[in-house]
Amino acid sequence: MLRISIIIPTYKREGELNNALRSILIQTRLPQEVIIVDDGDMGGFPLQQLFEDSGIRTLYHRKKAPGLPESRNSGVQLSTGEVILFIDDDVILFPTYVEEIVKVFESDETGEIGGVGGSEANLIKPMTLRNRLRRLRDIIFLMGGFKEGRVLPSGYCTEYGSTGNPIMKYTEVDFLVGATSAYRMAVCQDYQFTENYRELGEDKDFSYRVSRKYRLLINPNALLYHFESPLSRGNRRHRGRRGILGRYIFFRKYLFKSRYQWLFFYYALSGHIASRSLVALVSSDSGDREQLWGMLGATRDIVLGKVQ
Repeated sequence: MLRISIIIPTYKREGELNNALRSILIQTRLPQEVIIVDDGDMGGFPLQQLFEDSGIRTLYHRKKAPGLPESRNSGVQLSTGEVILFIDDDVILFPTYVEEIVKVFESDETGEIGGVGGSEANLIKPMTLRNRLRRLRDIIFLMGGFKEGRVLPSGYCTEYGSTGNPIMKYTEVDFLVGATSAYRMAVCQDYQFTENYRELGEDKDFSYRVSRKYRLLINPNALLYHFESPLSRGNRRHRGRRGILGRYIFFRKYLFKSRYQWLFFYYALSGHIASRSLVALVSSDSGDREQLWGMLGATRDIVLGKVQ
């Protein structure tokens, strides 16, 4: 049987983290170790005695240099598992989550599967008129496609839960999300998370690189709830800026091969900016306008060549 390590990066979300930890304790297949990498100041491993009573090794690591990619890499360096499960500190795992993830690796006799992801049970959006219009916009402007988990020529991706047709069977994908992703230890050692990556999408950056050599699969039976805590997510202007820069950097690193391909990126970007401008125009929420200003600032810096 494969040895399993769970790594949880965290920052000032002790309440959410406790819920995540309790959901680990009731797994049908327990991990051998759980590692918390803290960018805050918790001071120790919550519920440590419960984990030790269950025979699970616990490790608390207080990190000096902040950053989510750095936390993931630090967790890998401290791990002893053959399979590394990354989860966010604001998730709650279904009881069979670990079992469903690991059995995909154990059934892979050739070692061609490098990563496995699960499904966020509360992610699927109902196909209201508003969401149908948003989906139509995404398809027209190359901001989304028909198959979830795929990277588009524009550098945008078809996000999980965005199509109204969630993945219902084992499916090969181009990327995994950080809240529900697992990799072989050898993969994590060969493909470290890009540190100093301050834009949104370090999980896509890592998993897409892995997908060029290994297969990535979604097992829809590996379920969790992801509650996306608003704590430590930054203000709307900053998030709007990071979102645009993240897509630009991803496109430039992995999809840009000839000059004409910039048309795909800028076409998608124009649709993105136009739609967010319309939302900001009619919305009474000042956060929508702040997000738009962040996006416009990032776009300006991209056009002026200020983004390295």
